[in-house]
Amino acid sequence: MPVPIVRLGPQMNTQQLVSALNQNFQNLERMGQTQIFRDENGVNQIIIGKLPDGTYGLVISKPGIDVLSLFS
Repeated sequence: MPVPIVRLGPQMNTQQLVSALNQNFQNLERMGQTQIFRDENGVNQIIIGKLPDGTYGLVISKPGIDVLSLFS
């Protein structure tokens, strides 16, 4: 079952953005799912959901740095 994701956009004001992010995190937590996105070179760049340290969140690494290496 896919996770329903609320799309974020540059036209959103701060309150809408925070609400959408919180809703996305709640959806991911309910699904117990983690999503990892790679850059064009195949390096893990973004992680959303349950993080390797057991907390939930969104982490974006600098270009060329594997986001999972930030937890080791």
